[in-house]
Amino acid sequence: KALQFQEAKEKRQKTLAALDTMMKGKDEEAIKKLLEQKQQEEAELQERLGEASQKKQAELMSLREQKEEVMRRIHVVEAILIILCVAFSCSKRRLECNSDKNFDRASSLFTSTN
Repeated sequence: KALQFQEAKEKRQKTLAALDTMMKGKDEEAIKKLLEQKQQEEAELQERLGEASQKKQAELMSLREQKEEVMRRIHVVEAILIILCVAFSCSKRRLECNSDKNFDRASSLFTSTN
């Protein structure tokens, strides 16, 4: 009986050791799976952040280009107004000396915007 008891005890110990080893393996697999999942989520987050950053930069670039276009148009309108004022003052007052200076200024504004 003592021998059977000893064999049963050893068998239980081996079974428990095998179960313990198997559980450790399962734990390691679960931990590895969780780490992989976390890394994948982190990569997806970084990708989304990168895409959002690129989208924001594109929007800012678009706004900057729109502002530059508006400023070009404003300069053109200013140049046209100066030219019209010069033309009006020349025809109205017949002034040539002062109008040349304004005309040169208007011409330089107009040519710098195109």
